[in-house]
Amino acid sequence: MSFNEWMLWSKEFALILFFLLFVGIVVWAFWPGNRVRFQQEGEKILEEGDEDLAPTAPSSSGSETSTVARE
Repeated sequence: MSFNEWMLWSKEFALILFFLLFVGIVVWAFWPGNRVRFQQEGEKILEEGDEDLAPTAPSSSGSETSTVARE
């Protein structure tokens, strides 16, 4: 087997491998049994929100930022 034949075979193998990997991920993502888990995770993200992110306001000098405490 020459180098060119080996490169052609490896490229074809990689193409098939990555295509099957892509199909597997899509099937897993849209599998009906995963719907409830994905919905729960999506709702959890929306419920948590941006609690840990405090809004920042520019200081009088304009170069520094300070955090504003939330109540």
